[in-house]
Amino acid sequence: MREELNMMVCGLGGQGVVMAARILGEAAFTEGHRVLTTDVPPVTQRFECLYSFVRVGDVYSETFPEGEADLLLGLDAVQTLKVGALFASDTGIVVLNERIIDTMPYPSPKPPTFDEVMEGLGQIGIEDIRHCNASEISIQEAGSIAAANMVILGMAFSTGKIPVKKQTFLDTINKLSPRQYVESNCKAFEAGVKVLL
Repeated sequence: MREELNMMVCGLGGQGVVMAARILGEAAFTEGHRVLTTDVPPVTQRFECLYSFVRVGDVYSETFPEGEADLLLGLDAVQTLKVGALFASDTGIVVLNERIIDTMPYPSPKPPTFDEVMEGLGQIGIEDIRHCNASEISIQEAGSIAAANMVILGMAFSTGKIPVKKQTFLDTINKLSPRQYVESNCKAFEAGVKVLL
């Protein structure tokens, strides 16, 4: 690993953004790395935009400048486009859930399609975008859409960017997940790892 690794998790309140970021940070810390994290905004409502910074290595600030996210985990495609346009590095990797959520009450402007999100990310210079319908995989493998964040986390692990062993991730998921969700979260993580193999 280079001296620092800048990661961001973004999505909507209620999708497990903070949980995914906490697992990333805790797993890296367990393996002896310096870790700093923060959530923006720190207090959220369901279906409001939320993103978390996770920094690993020789870092001294919880946040990093625009354009320096080495790894961007997108739980919601539209929010990823909004945040990605600011923080994603053109040499970094974006791991993206294909599901589009319309958060506006009827009548509302039609949300962009996934193809339009991909086109938008491409227009700002992001080339390495790895995506799947993490929500559907979560339902199939874990029995609930609630573990889609773990699918994205598994995909992020399989990029090889994160200096953490797979077992450490699983141990951290076991440690931080509510007891009733440990098994489903681990299954979803494993399914995410296999997406990019």
